[in-house]
Order: sequence, then C-alpha cells, then structure tokens
Amino acid sequence: MTAVTVTVPVVGHKPEGMEDAEAYARAATNLRGNYQVGGSNMRAAVALLLDRVCIALDSNPGASDSDVNEGSVVREFIRQRHEYVVAARNSNGSDADYFRWQGHMEARRQLAQQLGLPYEFEVRP
Repeated sequence: MTAVTVTVPVVGHKPEGMEDAEAYARAATNLRGNYQVGGSNMRAAVALLLDRVCIALDSNPGASDSDVNEGSVVREFIRQRHEYVVAARNSNGSDADYFRWQGHMEARRQLAQQLGLPYEFEVRP
C-alpha cells in the first residue's frame, strides 16, 4: 500500500445539510453495490479525486525534483480545468465572472491539446 496526500474535491449541489464525507460514503456504497456512483456532480468529483490520486502516485521519489514536479504540475494544471468549468456553470450571470472562468478553462484546454493530453474529465450531459 502506498500513502499519498491529495486534496479532496468539494461535491457540488449536494442535498441540503449533506457534508462531502457523507456524499463520498454514499458513492462508495453505490460502487460496492455495482450501482452508478451518483449524479453528474458526484461523478465529476470522484473523477477529479481519482485524477489527483494518479498525480500523487505518479511522483517518483527517486527522480530529481525538477523531473517530478514539472510533469505533475502540468498535469495538475490541466486537470484543474474541470473546477473552472463548474465555476463558470455556477457563475452568477455576470459576464466578467463567466469570462474570468472561461479564460482559465481555455488556457488548460490549449495546453493539453498542444501536449496531446486529455482535458475532459467528466461526462457531458
């Protein structure tokens, strides 16, 4: 078993009063029962969590710091795109707010395309 530290994504649009821990516990129960993990927000949160675990596991303690950090930082930067997509969808309708998030989304998409890496980490409706 390998121990890693990751930041757990916030689950968007949970039922009122539900904490993230309960949402993830329900998702785990659903997966063990061979059911869908949950709705699109839960799927996106679990996918982002697994992406972050992959990044953490991808670090090679025997490599030089620059080799490990550079690749991990680039992948983390690209994988953050989903968070900006969610923020844009949840924006309050202000053009400035939406365009701020859109700029972050586009920067990550363009970098991923130039490097030939995936940049969509959620199932689109």
